[in-house]
Amino acid sequence: MLTVTPDTSFTIEVGESFPGASAQATGNPTPTLTTSGTVPDFLEFDPLTGLLSASSTKPAPVEADLGVHSFDIVATNTEGVDSATIDITVIAAPPSVESITPAAGRRQSDVPVVVRGAGFVAAASPVVRLESGGHSETLATTFIDVNTLSAVVPIDTLRPSGVYDVVVDQGSTSTLAKRFTVTEGDGSTLRGTIASNLTLTASASPHVVTGDVRIESGATVTLEPGAVVMFAGNSNLRIDVGVASAGALVADGGQPGIGDQVVFTRFQGVGGPAPSGHYRGLRFGANNISATTVLRNAIVEFGGRRNTSTEQGAIEVLSSSSPNVQGSIVRESLNYGLYAQAGAGSDTSNWFDGNQLTSNGRGPISMGSDDVSTLGSNLDLLGNGQDRVYVRGSAVRRTSADWTNYGVPFFLSAGLVVRGGSTMSIDAGTELRFAPNRRLQVSTGGASGEDAALVASGTPAAPIRMVPDSGVWNGVHFDDNVQPGTVLRSARIVGFSGAVNGGLRVDPGAPVAIVESCLFQSAEAGSVGVYVSTTAGVSSFENNVLDVQALSVSAAMPGFSDVLTPSNVYEAPLRVRSGGVTGADMVWSKPTASDTSTQPIRVAGNLSVTDGSLVVAAGNRVEMPLNGQLTMTNSQLAVDGTPSEPVVFEPASGIGYWYRIRLRGSGVTGTSRITHAVLQSAGSDPSLGPSTGRAAIAVQAFGGVPAIPEISDTTIVDSNGYGVTFADGTHCGGGCNDNTITGSRFSALRMVANFIGRFGVDNAMAGNNRSATLGHEGVWVAGDVVDTTATWPANDVPYVVQGDIELRQSYPLDPVPVMAIEPGTELRFASGRRLRVGEGNDGVLDARGSVADPITFTSADAVAPVFWRGIDFNQGSDGSTLDHVVVSFGGQSNGSGNVNIRIGSVVTIGVVTFSSSNNYAAVVHAGSAPMFTGPPTDRVYQLNGQASNPGPGDPAFDCVRDIALGTCNPL
Repeated sequence: MLTVTPDTSFTIEVGESFPGASAQATGNPTPTLTTSGTVPDFLEFDPLTGLLSASSTKPAPVEADLGVHSFDIVATNTEGVDSATIDITVIAAPPSVESITPAAGRRQSDVPVVVRGAGFVAAASPVVRLESGGHSETLATTFIDVNTLSAVVPIDTLRPSGVYDVVVDQGSTSTLAKRFTVTEGDGSTLRGTIASNLTLTASASPHVVTGDVRIESGATVTLEPGAVVMFAGNSNLRIDVGVASAGALVADGGQPGIGDQVVFTRFQGVGGPAPSGHYRGLRFGANNISATTVLRNAIVEFGGRRNTSTEQGAIEVLSSSSPNVQGSIVRESLNYGLYAQAGAGSDTSNWFDGNQLTSNGRGPISMGSDDVSTLGSNLDLLGNGQDRVYVRGSAVRRTSADWTNYGVPFFLSAGLVVRGGSTMSIDAGTELRFAPNRRLQVSTGGASGEDAALVASGTPAAPIRMVPDSGVWNGVHFDDNVQPGTVLRSARIVGFSGAVNGGLRVDPGAPVAIVESCLFQSAEAGSVGVYVSTTAGVSSFENNVLDVQALSVSAAMPGFSDVLTPSNVYEAPLRVRSGGVTGADMVWSKPTASDTSTQPIRVAGNLSVTDGSLVVAAGNRVEMPLNGQLTMTNSQLAVDGTPSEPVVFEPASGIGYWYRIRLRGSGVTGTSRITHAVLQSAGSDPSLGPSTGRAAIAVQAFGGVPAIPEISDTTIVDSNGYGVTFADGTHCGGGCNDNTITGSRFSALRMVANFIGRFGVDNAMAGNNRSATLGHEGVWVAGDVVDTTATWPANDVPYVVQGDIELRQSYPLDPVPVMAIEPGTELRFASGRRLRVGEGNDGVLDARGSVADPITFTSADAVAPVFWRGIDFNQGSDGSTLDHVVVSFGGQSNGSGNVNIRIGSVVTIGVVTFSSSNNYAAVVHAGSAPMFTGPPTDRVYQLNGQASNPGPGDPAFDCVRDIALGTCNPL
């Protein structure tokens, strides 16, 4: 015995999987299951289990499978055969039915209709039926395409009048409830002025407009549910409501799909041909009685005509009018569905909502810019000649202007200016299309400008789009008086001109705008993503993408760091324009492109920061202009490179050099630091001579307060001046260590003697003085009072001393300064200069070299030596030491030597070479107490007496002259 559960007959839709069935056979022996006939390829049968199921390779039928599929399941054993027939009927899926046009017709005439929807299947032979109560009528139907059916409602004088459901049956059915009205009467003829209340009944419909109708003088015209009004086609006929004086129109068909619709359509005569052409429609004036007027569940079709004028709508609303239009359909207008003059609509009533505007020739709506926000939130505006809201004018002044996303763009024919204290809000997913060279401006400029705010907050899934309708547009402009609360979030600013400042321009004013998760994109040559004016800025600029051709950002110094944050993607370089900022703390993050490359920051002109700070993050590449400089006055500069991502300052492409980084005074927020940086081709004009300020880095005082930066692990290459210069009183407060300075036109370093010991260690400074200027072979040292204990480190270049060094206390009660000199150090002295220790106040020179690394004091000119005055130890120099030292080319003055030990001094002299003095090797004055340690052979005397007669190297001067004893002996 064979049983099939749950059934043997099934109906399934295209795209729907077979629900499954199970065949079971009983008997002895157990029967074998097989199939007979063709099993459709969207099914599978398993003879072992008896399961009939959807195919794993084709889980659902397609349109080609429409129809009935029959086959047998057979059970066989030695006792006999049993079978069950399986019938599978495949039907088309229910279509969607959206409209029937026209919405009404006479039963005394053939009425051609068009049914629109989706999912109509030719193979399923869909038919249109009209159904109302017990009446059901199938119409002769023609398949046009998957979205369109045509049919004819034939003459039938016995067909009941009323509103019918429209049913499309293609095996499965869909119903458009109460959407076709059948009329039976001849109706009234309407024309001229209606000055008293009038009711137009459904039973007498259609009511025929034969001339313009004016509802005024306080009259109300009421259309019963199910009433139909017809206008002659190819006419300018209209119904005016409250245009000349007060009037109201009530066309209330109740709830759509439930109540009986009211229809305004074009005329078809009894037994006449199919209607054609358009009429003008309904016009509501300023005297419309809004509290009474209502269009609900009404259909207004085939209006919008006025000769050749294109600025018309099937519903026309004049300024100061706001008729209550709800749950209605406006379609097939020659021009717009709704045409509203400037000043139409209402902020206080939901006057136009729940409506469908479709199949209108030009578009669904044409409206003034200040009135768009009065539209309701639920409008269906698809399927028109152009699916967009045409916005006329540019001003938005309503206090709260909320623009709804209707799924179609707004076309801004004149751009937009939000002003007059308005806050304009734009729904997520909204698209604004701008006419060529138009823009969106928020607030107006100047001290007398108008406040405004913009809230354009999209989402990642539904961004707000601002694009050109054709060509290019001029972007978004936040003018001077933009207000707090302004937000541009998840917006796509696309296709803006390269001739404007930026896709977003921000003008001066408080930095209140929030710009987040936006795309600024333009393929136009010269296009700039964001332009920030003078002292302007934004309060937040995060997660944006700037994909433009010229500059991602162009901003003045105050607002530049506002639009430079790590979360953004910059596909083009950035520009910071010349100017200064006071009291601001700024951070220059590394601008990174989508491919992780770094975009350069291009400086235009000179930049200055006063009483603030600037942090330049690792990996930045800063391109400086010709003679451009960055000046920090009483401000902290933090250049925070890393070994793998140094910060690079270099001249812009095609520029030979830039000027400098200038540090003036102390930082109000901390000490400046430059670490892991590279400074290329700075240092001023190559035609200029050396000066204390001409350097890649110039450290200066301001208001008597010195800058004391930390400079470390930094490379300065090819400076056109010095590498680094320190003005008097300035030094490296945090140490200047592990730097490389090479290729400078003059010295690597210029510094005052008192601060040499506070410069730093492990610096590479060879390979400078490209100009071969005498005195710049090493560290250029300005003479000074050295009154602070410090160690002069041994560098790979000598110290070239250009002035007298006075090693002593500045005040008697100060700590005694000790000038310690590392082994291997070389000090070269300019002509006539000296190193004086003591003299009035105390000081100690600790110059102890080694056998391998002696300390050298010598002439500034090693090729053609000049004579200097030597080292003078004076009263107060007690504790000074010279050991493993070479002193040469001193003793410039008559009777003096390389070393002069004057009255009151106590000096220890160990291993010293006295060489090439102009006069004596050394001179000991009366009242001094030098201590020559070790054997006399520890002192070497060579070629002293250069100025003597018979000439250089007179042995008579290779001695220590004791003035008190009148002797000169090697000691």
